[in-house]
Amino acid sequence: MLVFGRKVDECVDLVTPEGLVITVTVVAIRGKGCRIGFSAPLDVSIVRREVPDARPRLKSAKKPTLNPTPASMPAVPSVK
Repeated sequence: MLVFGRKVDECVDLVTPEGLVITVTVVAIRGKGCRIGFSAPLDVSIVRREVPDARPRLKSAKKPTLNPTPASMPAVPSVK
């Protein structure tokens, strides 16, 4: 898992192998929680894992690997 520290209004872009860009933005931070926003192409589904109605759509999708590292990206050493 890759973990980023972000402040309000800062973003992280996720880019798929097909070139689709999904932007995740920190909208607000309140206590121990945060509100995040997603911007993605209309044909990309964004669902909350805990919502039971979304589960059937997710069953057919590939399960993500825990640490995907594309061959084109060098591995980043962990900081201890």
